[in-house]
Amino acid sequence: GTTRDAVDEVIDYDGQKLRVVDTAGIRRKGKTELMAEKLSVVIARRHLEAADVSLLMIDATEGVTASDATIGGYAHESGRSVVIVVNKWDLVTTARADGRPPADGAIFEQQVRRALKYLDYAPVIFVSAATAQKDGRSLKRLLDTAIRVAQERRKRVTTGQMNRFLEHIDFQKAGVPMSKRVRILYMTQAAVAPPTFVLFTDRDVKLHFAFERFLENQIRRAFGFEGSPIWFKVRARKKKEAR
Repeated sequence: GTTRDAVDEVIDYDGQKLRVVDTAGIRRKGKTELMAEKLSVVIARRHLEAADVSLLMIDATEGVTASDATIGGYAHESGRSVVIVVNKWDLVTTARADGRPPADGAIFEQQVRRALKYLDYAPVIFVSAATAQKDGRSLKRLLDTAIRVAQERRKRVTTGQMNRFLEHIDFQKAGVPMSKRVRILYMTQAAVAPPTFVLFTDRDVKLHFAFERFLENQIRRAFGFEGSPIWFKVRARKKKEAR
């Protein structure tokens, strides 16, 4: 397709039907670069809002670009699950035309993580489009990861499991100022896709960033939710209810 087109196709994979929408060409260069790129971002955002999983394609020869960060931000804000896909990996791990040394996977992933800090929950996979056409391993790894992430975003934790989990969390380690601390009376998962938790607290205070981050990390450690953002909603209980 052209820069402004999105290719929509349903594929059969491992007994499942997957709808794949390709918004390729977002970073196309040329005289009409600005207008075409703006339109492409609008189209990509529209498709993102209808998707379960976003495959954020990073060109290994370029690294994370401003457009990559923009699309990644849209995916995060709209509650989509994300898999970060580093494409053309074969071109930077062998002798390079630009004279630079071959890339190291661990170092490259660290660079991606620094550029996309808000997507720290997203798995990073390395693929090579050229070799994928020959043996299909890259495509299999990509689809398997996308399916796993799609399943994670629909995972549900019972209220009993969540409250037993809370009993073992030391919130003193969250590093939150006393004036910003809240006591969680109980917590329940209200929705999936993305996983959304309602916290019933002792007072009506917006969660401090450090507290929310700490709680999210503890939830991920206990229950997973790989590739999916986690949303929180806070409801303060009245004094009578909090007793």
